[in-house]
Amino acid sequence: NGSYENAAELEKLWNHKIPISHGKNFVEAIFVSPVKALFICNFNPAQSLPNLDEAHKSLKKTFLVSIASYPDKTTELADVVLPSPILPECNGTITNGERRIRKLNLVSKTKLIPVWKIFKELAVMLGKSKHFNYKNEREIFNEIVKAVPAYKNLDANKIYNGIDGWPDKKIKFKRFMPEKFEGIDDMRNKKYPFILITHRSKFQFLTGEMTSKSKTLMKMAEKPGFYINSKNAKQLGLKKGQNIIVSSPVSEIKNKIWIDDNLPDKIIAATFHSEKLLINRLYP
Repeated sequence: NGSYENAAELEKLWNHKIPISHGKNFVEAIFVSPVKALFICNFNPAQSLPNLDEAHKSLKKTFLVSIASYPDKTTELADVVLPSPILPECNGTITNGERRIRKLNLVSKTKLIPVWKIFKELAVMLGKSKHFNYKNEREIFNEIVKAVPAYKNLDANKIYNGIDGWPDKKIKFKRFMPEKFEGIDDMRNKKYPFILITHRSKFQFLTGEMTSKSKTLMKMAEKPGFYINSKNAKQLGLKKGQNIIVSSPVSEIKNKIWIDDNLPDKIIAATFHSEKLLINRLYP
């Protein structure tokens, strides 16, 4: 059990008693104590989670609703798929990775239902319509500014007039500080002589639902597969383009091998963007 610092404010804002006990986080809901049903919105855990073999087993057992703009591995496993508009088809605001809040303006009309209306209809079905009686995106943002502590310094009128805003953020350090690692190191041994690392491609984004649709980006992107340096390839008797099997304590994957002499000794690398190489199957 725990408590929320602004629980009293929220109860006053919503005129409703709210629970203060902690629910399950996403990892717990998938791996530790799987839930009966999941609503997933524009998120692709069937490709991005670690230990994917176990994750897929769990996702197949739950009643899965995937709200997505593009087909992906998660929609393949879903019991219900609801299409959602892409950003140019939306009104409202967006908070990006640098914490910038920007007004989002509809550029292209669509017949698809905005995601907030999907959740509003769900609230009606669950008998909670009085707490989801929003008429538009602006009303939702007005409530966010009142309800979320980090957003209380924002002026909703300025945001909607095209002036970018920033949530409140406490700066703990103004310079990088060394961090003592207290986790578990993956060590090389006779059975597993290589360390596997995953990395981003500058030509792809996340699990590739959008960027993989671009013929130009796909031409420039790295080929799906495993990469090692030429020295290690020669030691193993491998040639580029050859199919190999890479195994870990939890799974194994068959794919092509490619050469990259920027990689250190005994390192094998792969990007995580492609459905043709579900690299997270190898991570426990």
